[in-house]
Amino acid sequence: MIADATLARPVGAVATVTGFALFVVSSPFAALGGNTQESWDSLVASPATYTFKRPLGHFDCEPEPNIKEKGNR
Repeated sequence: MIADATLARPVGAVATVTGFALFVVSSPFAALGGNTQESWDSLVASPATYTFKRPLGHFDCEPEPNIKEKGNR
């Protein structure tokens, strides 16, 4: 739990902020390709879920991506 609170959570917060910055830069290209939601899920939502919604000390909880298949739109 101590390693999670002192290492994993701060690294996850930095990954979330970095992912958001990368999303802002890449969003015009993602919009052209029609995969803005997948880009958001990969760069921002997954790190944020891992950092803020995962129980403290549970490293094996992998967040399930919220990616829709192209045929289900």
